[in-house]
Amino acid sequence: KYIQSRDLGFNRDHVLIVKNVYGLGNQAISFKKEVKKLKDVDDATMTGALPAEDYLSGSSFFKDRSLSQESAVLSQRWYVDEDYITTLGMKLKSGRNFSADMPTDSSAILINEAEEKMLGWSDPLNHTLYAPLDNTLQHIGAYHIVGVIKNFNFRSLRQEVTPMVLHFADDRSALSIRIHAGANIPAVMAQVSNKWK
Repeated sequence: KYIQSRDLGFNRDHVLIVKNVYGLGNQAISFKKEVKKLKDVDDATMTGALPAEDYLSGSSFFKDRSLSQESAVLSQRWYVDEDYITTLGMKLKSGRNFSADMPTDSSAILINEAEEKMLGWSDPLNHTLYAPLDNTLQHIGAYHIVGVIKNFNFRSLRQEVTPMVLHFADDRSALSIRIHAGANIPAVMAQVSNKWK
């Protein structure tokens, strides 16, 4: 009952979504790795932030550490892993994707084209954005931009794409699995279910 088949509109492949993966505790990462080994699975990503769902998480990012309102950009702030872009068929405009092999990526971010436009930098790569870590504004996070992704619709197709920041972080709310085109989806769902059990 936790597995859904969805076409998120990025390509001809289907995406299976397994909800409540956090229920697996420390076995969630192992579950993802085992699912990625299945014959008809092209990729998988673990996050609760998915396009076309009602997932919204707004936050302000600033171009300078002073957090001056003139430099603020209200953005969607999503937490994803290194497989998010490839699983959902998104495209990089410039820079690179996150890498689990780079410890510095814990403070890395990807931005979309809408965020890039609002920031106004000719080349945003390696620039730093700042955001408060608490309500007191005493603790400030610094995040370096490693890539720019092409805009994608994360709401209705009738709504304009707004600024977005993707963080490289652990979010075990759901596992999205990209299934190869032409695969027997019920059979893959059964295999995924077996891995879950």
